[in-house]
Amino acid sequence: MFFAKIRLPEIITGTLGSVGAMIGPVSMFVTGMLIGGIELKKILTDKRTYFISFMRLITIPLIALLILKISGLKGWNKDGEQILLIVFMAVISPVASTVTQMCQVYDNDSRYASAINVLTTIGAIVTMICYPHIGQ
Repeated sequence: MFFAKIRLPEIITGTLGSVGAMIGPVSMFVTGMLIGGIELKKILTDKRTYFISFMRLITIPLIALLILKISGLKGWNKDGEQILLIVFMAVISPVASTVTQMCQVYDNDSRYASAINVLTTIGAIVTMICYPHIGQ
């Protein structure tokens, strides 16, 4: 549709725009409900949840930071540094609450996914503060 320059009617684009604008707030509501409905003691004693959170918040972002630093990609575009910062912010963000929702839809362990979501959300607060200082 993009290449053929086909325009959708306003009612469809307006609806899609409204749904798109709600994705962030709905995700925050779901994450808040998950944090409120989980026993923090249970999360804080599960070693596997710590391992997954460590990989998601420390190991993978450090590898991504190394790749971004040595690749020279920021020189490809005049706004390359800002583009790479946005990509890096996506890498260091917590696990999405969508994972928990998908676990519920497909009858998997949504409590475990919720625990990972909560722990990575709490951990992301700390790591997002620390990573800008590492990247300099």
